[in-house]
Amino acid sequence: MPTEFYGSGTVPKTSDTKRILMVKELQATNAGGGGGGGGGIPIGNPGSFKAGVTNLGSGVSAGTVTGLALPGTPASFLLTVKQPSNGLVLVASTVSGTETSDGFSYSLNGQTDSASYKLAWTAAF
Repeated sequence: MPTEFYGSGTVPKTSDTKRILMVKELQATNAGGGGGGGGGIPIGNPGSFKAGVTNLGSGVSAGTVTGLALPGTPASFLLTVKQPSNGLVLVASTVSGTETSDGFSYSLNGQTDSASYKLAWTAAF
């Protein structure tokens, strides 16, 4: 699947940045409770990132994104699915243990119903 890179750089190290970069890690945390928000697993010293978009075909429910040539293995990947107008609302997650400097494997909570979906990803270091 072709990947279009749309950004890389350095993010100021603020508490807000840490909260944003911890979103992917919330799956492993009990985020319930009374009215607070968040939680999350700290991912070290966030600061640099690389991001891109990969086209998804029709009938896709899982796959692999490779050829990223990242500067190292990311501490975290944040994945979102960009849907077409009136498309299905799909959620993506990385498959644990597959994250490398070359890419990652992902799974969706359903199957794409057209080739108009895109997987947007951000690798945080």
